[in-house]
Amino acid sequence: MQSEKTISNIVKSRFLYLIWKNEKSSKHFIVGKLYEDRFEYLDKDSLKESIDNGFEGFPAFDLDKKSHENALKVFMRRLPPKNRTDYDKFLSLYGLDINLDSVKSISDFELLGYTGAYVSGNSFHLTNPFIDIEAPFEFVFRASAFNQYSKNLEDHLEINSQLSLKLERDNIFDNRAIQIVYKDIHIAYIPRGLIDSFHFWLKRDYKINLYTYRINGSSSYQYLYVFAELG
Repeated sequence: MQSEKTISNIVKSRFLYLIWKNEKSSKHFIVGKLYEDRFEYLDKDSLKESIDNGFEGFPAFDLDKKSHENALKVFMRRLPPKNRTDYDKFLSLYGLDINLDSVKSISDFELLGYTGAYVSGNSFHLTNPFIDIEAPFEFVFRASAFNQYSKNLEDHLEINSQLSLKLERDNIFDNRAIQIVYKDIHIAYIPRGLIDSFHFWLKRDYKINLYTYRINGSSSYQYLYVFAELG
């Protein structure tokens, strides 16, 4: 089950973050940037923490080489083919309505940013940070640590439930962490690739509306997807 909310304003970012997850610690790291014409790893100093935690590079790109051309097609292989009969259902998972002109004309680069290019059992995904984008716009994102914190919920979390944000400055791992809250209950976190963006929007008093978009996964591990409206 998912919300019927849809993204009405497709916006284009300069780059997307490549996020790597350490499967043992569940910690996420930004390891590179995907542009329309290339992929670039972060510099070695910025990669040090992720490498110390076991990062060995994205399989298609040699870690010893910073920049890689023709990278877009590599990441597009992570999405289902557009001629699939259920392609409209795939798009709807991320708030994209195939009947809208803006979605019909969406570029491959934009599509990767809006869907995240998740692959089951894989440690990588993409995040659109929406840097230097003027509001209004909307997007869907996967919250972090929902499976852990959803145990705090006493009531069932309904689709379209309104969510709020709370800064967690006393977080010993990351004092920039931002909680996702439902009825004063901490249920998840803003994901690593969007933390800086949300701090930027909060500092500038953007109007931020967050809603439960869908919850999926297995009985033992669930994911929360959030619909965000920026105005």
